[in-house]
Amino acid sequence: MSKFYAVAKGSVTGIFDDWNIVKKHVIGYSGSIYKSFTCKEDAINFLADYGVSIDISMYTPNNTPNNTPIDYIQTPINSNLELSDKITVYTDGSCSRSVGGIGGLFLCGNIIVYKFSEKIQEYPTTNIRAELMAILKALEIISDKFYGDINIMTDSEYSVNVFNKWIYTWMKNDWKTSSGKTPENLDLILGVKELLTSNIKLMWVRGHSDNIYNNMVDKLANDGRLKNSA
Repeated sequence: MSKFYAVAKGSVTGIFDDWNIVKKHVIGYSGSIYKSFTCKEDAINFLADYGVSIDISMYTPNNTPNNTPIDYIQTPINSNLELSDKITVYTDGSCSRSVGGIGGLFLCGNIIVYKFSEKIQEYPTTNIRAELMAILKALEIISDKFYGDINIMTDSEYSVNVFNKWIYTWMKNDWKTSSGKTPENLDLILGVKELLTSNIKLMWVRGHSDNIYNNMVDKLANDGRLKNSA
């Protein structure tokens, strides 16, 4: 019988189906509040009693349990949030058979305040381009909605190396690599460069590990890739 663990207070809140994940967020967390249920609706009602809302759209397809959190809190951007506080952004790109998707989420503390999941209209595309497009999309949202210190987390080592190492040499060489070639994906690189500011840091996070936010944007990117084109 499946179990649904509702975490109303912990380092991360929401509904999960894996106790090993839950205990990381409640054991040792002062005043943690959580409870297990055999019915998902009861878990949702339990969270509602503590004022925790659930984004139903983040349920796994057909309510099939898996080893990642089933739901996450989605709080619309509003005046009650101090959006000047430090924001952490996770982004990811997905590509299969040259069809791509992007996903991203914005964290203010432990609360997800914004997310996106989109299909890439460019075809064919590549995984690297998808990763860069996800970062670019996040920067466009940041420039429109957020300010303050921001960390963008990506599992694309290529993207991190581009903007933290290689780009400085390319600029000095009139946008040429050490072999004299134009860098691949220069259109996206220039787009990202225009929006990167001194308060925004691009950082690497290991992909496909136990980082729940990286796993979540992986799902958002894959969901975006599978969407029907408009």
